[in-house]
Amino acid sequence: SDSSEDEPIDSKNKNEDELDDLFQEGDDDTSSNSEDDRDNFSESELSESDGFGEDFLGKGEERQRMLALPDAEREEIIYERSEARKRRQERKEARARRLKQQRKQRSTRKSKRNRNKNQKLQREREEWALTQIKKKQKKRKDDDSED
Repeated sequence: SDSSEDEPIDSKNKNEDELDDLFQEGDDDTSSNSEDDRDNFSESELSESDGFGEDFLGKGEERQRMLALPDAEREEIIYERSEARKRRQERKEARARRLKQQRKQRSTRKSKRNRNKNQKLQREREEWALTQIKKKQKKRKDDDSED
């Protein structure tokens, strides 16, 4: 394998890194995709997003270049591409799990805040009601002492 054959592989690795960056940018909390869509990112969606297709050979000129390579070299590149795709899938699934956990934690914190707020409001109502009862009792006592 000479350096001219290594160069396209390096450029593909750079392209894979750029694609990884794009995957990461697209996985924020404000994404319109549902949680289930992120959890079920399919093989065909991955193959479309990395540009290699389901057979990892690519399209057009890239496919022709790959088919012209010796079998062993082509298989090595296919293996590298499949491993890169698998790593992207695993990272995507891990991000989806992390986002799901973060949503759950936020929901739990929000529920706790609401519960604490409701408890505080209930105490305030009870204190107000007790104050009203005491005022009425004092008024009755004052009215009885005038008689």
